[in-house]
Amino acid sequence: MHAILTAAIVLCAALLGLVMGTAFAAAFLVPESSGLAGPAEALGYGLLVAAVFAVASGILVWRLDTRAMAKVFLVFLGVTGAMGGALYLRYDQLSTMRAAEAEPAGKAGLALTAPVGE
Repeated sequence: MHAILTAAIVLCAALLGLVMGTAFAAAFLVPESSGLAGPAEALGYGLLVAAVFAVASGILVWRLDTRAMAKVFLVFLGVTGAMGGALYLRYDQLSTMRAAEAEPAGKAGLALTAPVGE
């Protein structure tokens, strides 16, 4: 049970590190002029942070007893779920904005002029 909880915590920590590192790199480290290489650079930073988080969490968790590990796992699971929910909401917000920008103004429900004859 100890090894399963350790693996689950390390996996959650790696996922958190991947998302946090990629988001941080995309926002602050990768220049906008990098073109198509920008997402790959951001993902590379995310993988680096994920590896650091995985190793650090594995070292820190290995010394805990099973009951404490279960509590830590529940916290990590909650944080990972909240992060997933936040990512989904951000994706939905961005896709809605892009869809609204792609539609012509008349089709978005905004009448530019009153219909003739009314």
